Amino acid sequence: GAGYFGVTRGLEATAGAAISFESAFADVKKVVEANEEQFENMRRSIRRMSGEIPLAANDIAALFAAAGESGIATEDLQNFAEMAARVGIAFDLGAGEAGESLAKLKTQLGLTVAETGDMADAINHLSNNMASKAKDVTEFMLRVGSFGEMGGFAKEELAAMGSAMISAGSDASTAGTAMLNVIRALTKGEFAKKSQRDAAKALGLHLPSIAKDMQKDAKGTMRKVLTAIAKAPKDKQVSLLSEFFGDEARAFMPLVGNIKLLDQALDSVADRTKYAGSAFNEYIQRASTTQNVLDLL
Repeated sequence: GAGYFGVTRGLEATAGAAISFESAFADVKKVVEANEEQFENMRRSIRRMSGEIPLAANDIAALFAAAGESGIATEDLQNFAEMAARVGIAFDLGAGEAGESLAKLKTQLGLTVAETGDMADAINHLSNNMASKAKDVTEFMLRVGSFGEMGGFAKEELAAMGSAMISAGSDASTAGTAMLNVIRALTKGEFAKKSQRDAAKALGLHLPSIAKDMQKDAKGTMRKVLTAIAKAPKDKQVSLLSEFFGDEARAFMPLVGNIKLLDQALDSVADRTKYAGSAFNEYIQRASTTQNVLDLL
């Protein structure tokens, strides 16, 4: 009995593990266009990475698959997977989820692998300095990223505003919907509804000018509108916010009463040198836990 147990456990730990890895790697081959030599290099890279990062080879293969499915170029897969593996641990995301989220963010915002890492640094820095989780800010960015940039915002500014709304009590979904509505309202200009034009007029704002200003200084224009609403009589603020941005923009209400929270978020990502390497440093701290050291072993 002891001999049988020892043999079966030995097979599970060797041949069984190899079979499991080949099944995981088959998912990579489904979505990545490469020749046999390139696939063999990927296998070696995955095994090497599993000795350096506290993730199983199967999980790292899932990262490669998620990246390949999202259209990451074959020559960028390894760099992307290494970055996503570390960011996933820093953000407390599963390997597959981290790969899929970061790949979508990269594609949506038209980023390089290095720029995607910079975006992850900004998100991690915001989560460390505000009451928002990195994975929630990432979800927010996936909802509003490309649309927000079309509206005039830098990607870091969008992440900061999402972090501020989440810190004020909104979930990522509500904050994302609110942000989309706000961007639409501020960029409609002369095509805005009469109720929006009336609300803007009551605040002393001119919507066509606001739309033009959004392309010059989106965060400054946003702050100008929120400050105008904050100066209105208390009993009119909710209705003005609703008329101007729509009922689903309620996530912005806490920022009307606390402009400093928005300023804090925007200031924290204004200087890249303040957050460069943030996600990697977070990874180092998390990877140094006893559990992760044992996983690595």
